[in-house]
Amino acid sequence: MTAVGIERAHIYGISMGGGIVQEIAINHPDRVLSLVINCSFAKMDRYGAHVTENIMNVYRAQGAREAAKHMTLFCYTLSYFNTHKDEIDAKEQSIGNAERPAHAFIRSTEACIGHDARARLGQINVPTLINCGSEDTWCSVGCTEELARLIPGARLKLYPNSSHFFLNEHFDQSMADILAFLSSVQIQAGKAA
Repeated sequence: MTAVGIERAHIYGISMGGGIVQEIAINHPDRVLSLVINCSFAKMDRYGAHVTENIMNVYRAQGAREAAKHMTLFCYTLSYFNTHKDEIDAKEQSIGNAERPAHAFIRSTEACIGHDARARLGQINVPTLINCGSEDTWCSVGCTEELARLIPGARLKLYPNSSHFFLNEHFDQSMADILAFLSSVQIQAGKAA
């Protein structure tokens, strides 16, 4: 942000990125106008950590392409997975062909498992929207509800019949909700000025 001359911004994070934006808001509150956190966690529950560890082990043993096949199973609901073959095949190929060193993937998964901002989330003092699919098992509704409870004034939106990639499953509605949230933040900022 400093390099491109942006003093403050609306910060947006998905999954692990949701953990990253929590850290930005906690450690650099003067740089954040608002947060949008999608399918994320303050700390992964046991199930989510187990899924992440299993995918990391598949990646180590069989490589990125096989790990991608396991990842998508936790990213979509069963019905969406079964009815959107081309989209999911393309997603698996994209994830599996990503040109990143193996150590980067391993360290990213370890960072997700180790992330725990629960004791510090009360420091966040910006408008925050938290979104989740109602059937997300990887970053569960329980984790999402905890995140919303720990960030003062956070708004929570659950998307029905969707999982970790609820943004795909409910694209039009989720984008409309996110844009409405950002517009309301802009309006509030204008009234405060």
